[in-house]
Amino acid sequence: MEKNNINNEYKNKVSKKISALTPILALLTFLILGFTKGLWHPGWVAFLAIPLVELVLSLFKRKGKAKFVTLSVIISIIGYLLLGFCLNAWHPGWLIFFLIPIVSIIVD
Repeated sequence: MEKNNINNEYKNKVSKKISALTPILALLTFLILGFTKGLWHPGWVAFLAIPLVELVLSLFKRKGKAKFVTLSVIISIIGYLLLGFCLNAWHPGWLIFFLIPIVSIIVD
């Protein structure tokens, strides 16, 4: 029991460090892309790493229904960006966000 508690404390420490580093890394990525390649416009996507990393980290803390709903949020965001950037299907692509309440209803 004590070993499990120590393991959870270690995971929390690592999780907090990753959470603290993500905005810094996103900003550095944005600035490097902007100043070296002139990619200011697509470079803003680096800032999406901040909420995505938090969602991924929260997957390890959640259980049951909440885990599936969180996973559907991540899949929806990635799917929307892929549809938009790869196929230029931004307009119909937003429909993928309906996956979130659908998963919530099904898992209930």
